[in-house]
Amino acid sequence: MLKSMIMTTCRLSLVVAIVCGVIVSLPVGAQEDAKPAKKPAQGVAQPFNLPDSIKLTDEQTKKLEELKKEATPKLEAAVKKVEDVLTKDQKKARKTASDTAKAAGKKGKELKDAVTEALKLSDEQKESMAKAEKELTDLQKATREQVVAMLTDEQKANLPTPGKKKAKAK
Repeated sequence: MLKSMIMTTCRLSLVVAIVCGVIVSLPVGAQEDAKPAKKPAQGVAQPFNLPDSIKLTDEQTKKLEELKKEATPKLEAAVKKVEDVLTKDQKKARKTASDTAKAAGKKGKELKDAVTEALKLSDEQKESMAKAEKELTDLQKATREQVVAMLTDEQKANLPTPGKKKAKAK
């Protein structure tokens, strides 16, 4: 009888240990399966960016979200066209050149020129890239105009003027 009770206790302990092990591993497995939220490409998010000083009404926020839903797939497709011009090696070279140029303090046109030079694009790629970048730029501009059209005159006055950045407070 004692032997039977010991065996039952051992089995029960084993079952409890297995259940605890499964319960503990479930959240870890769920975390591994969940993909981190991917940050949208710069070309996709850019038209929607507004300074913190502009506070949107609930209605404006709703309209902006609707516009994002509508425009994001188009912007993503345009960004993909730009990306598809480059080979895998050129994409790696672009990343390396960009990191190096940024570390050297290059910005804006100087940064873009350094990266473009490192890509060593063929004439056909240059033509395709120019066409794809123009399409992306036109789409960004049209989307930005729709975003700005949602704003009040007071909110529009708080938008930064293109080409001039305000000095950041330190």
